[in-house]
Order: sequence, then C-alpha cells, then structure tokens
Amino acid sequence: MNDLLTLAEWAHEYARHRYRARGVPYDLKEKVSPFEFVISTQVKTEGYLIADVLETITPPKSEGSIVIITKNTQENVDTLAKNWDVFAKCEKLWIVFANPRSVQEKQWSIHPHLHSQ
Repeated sequence: MNDLLTLAEWAHEYARHRYRARGVPYDLKEKVSPFEFVISTQVKTEGYLIADVLETITPPKSEGSIVIITKNTQENVDTLAKNWDVFAKCEKLWIVFANPRSVQEKQWSIHPHLHSQ
C-alpha cells in the first residue's frame, strides 16, 4: 500500500473525527488550491496540506487556519527545527505529526507561532 495514500486517508478521517466528536456541522471540499481539502464550519475554515516529507511544504498565505499533516519521522522533526522561523511566522498554522499505522500513539501536534511566544 502506498504510504502517502495511507497518510491522506488518515488525514481525512482525523479531520472529520475532530468535528464529529464535538457534534459540530462541517463541510469538506476536496482539492481547493493549494490545499488537499478544506473543512469549513460556521466559525472557521481549515485548509489541510498532506506530505510525507515536511521539507516539501511551504505554508501558503491563508485567511483561515492551515493544518499540515506529515509523518512522524526524525527527518520531519529536524526540518521543523531547522525552519522554525518560517513556520512560526504563520499565526494560524498547526502541524500534525502522524503515525497512521500505529496502534497506540497516533499523532502529536504543535502550533509553532504559539510555541514561539
């Protein structure tokens, strides 16, 4: 099975679950440039970017929140550390490091802008 496809499927399920669990109605639209998909609610919009390798992502300018979902690898954590200033400039950026095939530890996340304060 293609790992990127697995990560993409995991990202969709993760995003949907965040809203279903809270009972918040949402609308999901696929392939809204530059995002893989966008989730909109009455109060906010989140654009999702999915990449195996964080180094391939540059956070786009966006009115709403940006969620980057990437694999939880040492390479990706190192990329975040090396490019911290770039990621921290984006106020509404949230990065999710996912372990789609893990049974126990599925993900961890960070808001670089908040963590820079």
